[in-house]
Amino acid sequence: MKGIKIVAILSLIFCSTLSYGTELSLEKSYFIDSKKEIEPSGLALKNGVFYFISDSEDEKIYKLIFEGDKCKSETAYKFDFNGYSVKSLNYEGITAGDDGNYYLLSEPEYKIIKVSEKGSVVITDSFLKDGRDLGFFKGKAKGPEGICVYKGGKKVIIASQSDKGKLIEGDIVNNKLVNMRAITIVSKEINEGKTKNNWISDLYMYKDKVYALLKKQNTIVELKRNGNTFVESGIYSYNNAISSKKYSYLKGNDFGEGLVVDDNRFYVIFDNNKDGRIENIKDNRPLFIILKK
Repeated sequence: MKGIKIVAILSLIFCSTLSYGTELSLEKSYFIDSKKEIEPSGLALKNGVFYFISDSEDEKIYKLIFEGDKCKSETAYKFDFNGYSVKSLNYEGITAGDDGNYYLLSEPEYKIIKVSEKGSVVITDSFLKDGRDLGFFKGKAKGPEGICVYKGGKKVIIASQSDKGKLIEGDIVNNKLVNMRAITIVSKEINEGKTKNNWISDLYMYKDKVYALLKKQNTIVELKRNGNTFVESGIYSYNNAISSKKYSYLKGNDFGEGLVVDDNRFYVIFDNNKDGRIENIKDNRPLFIILKK
């Protein structure tokens, strides 16, 4: 009798999850081989190639190379800072702008780093003060995480770890982020969430929508612009897709750090913080998955 009750409860939970959003199916998974340990953060797609950055690698952009059932990372661009005075940039986002440049987001410095295909670099001034004036970056988690750049590299949208209910929008002019404004998010999934430490770990703009990756929920929220707000227009979960021990690291499996979206699929890269997997504690390779809508 107890077994029947448990099955019934699990069925109820599963059905309620599906009624609230769409459960994605896992099409393909890869553990990323690399010459040195990497901690992926952010994900970008340009000309059919996936790019990411690693937390502590300030002067590199990596790319993913797929060979059959295997995936490896290689340095795509290595650049210097042309006289800029920088500390540890500790990137928490990358996007391929519609102007042909890459835009990297520094969490501790509150700066955007624009990198051209030739490796030239422009770094914005810190937007910390202006962000705090708008009410951002005041909680424990504080820093920016996730970036979209559009309108020919002139406009930017940034997420903040400590501010789940709103995004920052601004204009990039020369080396400054100006005209910063708060854009409200109308989303029960983002604003309330299922976990205490939930936050947006990446943003991706596709067509007329912005997609938010919720790190601690294995969830992607589709947001549609409506004036000065972004309204939830879809919810996609990949929690069941990676529920097996194969995808569970010693500290969990909710480490999604980078997102790309197209018509039929979602692509997510994970930062497992060099943690080993339950099936093989010596295997600390990061994970990249392809999910079908």
